[in-house]
Amino acid sequence: MKRPLHSRSPEWTGVATQSYKRADRVAERIQAEVSTIISREVQDPRIGLVTIMKVTLTDDLGLARVFIRAGAGAEQKKALAGLRKAAGFIRSTLATRMALRRVPSLVFLVDTQTDKTTHLLDLLDQISRPIDKTPPDEPEQDDPEQGDPE
Repeated sequence: MKRPLHSRSPEWTGVATQSYKRADRVAERIQAEVSTIISREVQDPRIGLVTIMKVTLTDDLGLARVFIRAGAGAEQKKALAGLRKAAGFIRSTLATRMALRRVPSLVFLVDTQTDKTTHLLDLLDQISRPIDKTPPDEPEQDDPEQGDPE
């Protein structure tokens, strides 16, 4: 029976115990906490109903990109401006809730990935529809055996 590989052995690849990076785990936690902070503690009237779609974090945990969705065009711009203004407050509140040596800087961005995905799915639906083989509005051809009706 072979002994299991340990992190100090030369054959160790690191794949067995690392399901995903620490930055991914911290990003999930930041997403949940920022969502709670925005909904319960931020008092800016520009920020209405905001959905945190995704948080990406750099490997050094220094910068968190927070992707949001909030209504339509003008409403979304107002919410984004309000979130950018409240970023310092959100970061300081986040620091009290999370045990991190350094809380990442927060950058709020509009999520466009959802629109792109919806557009691609619509295109795929159009491709997968059955094509009607008879072209519409094409006049029927006369029977050649009947001759010309002159």
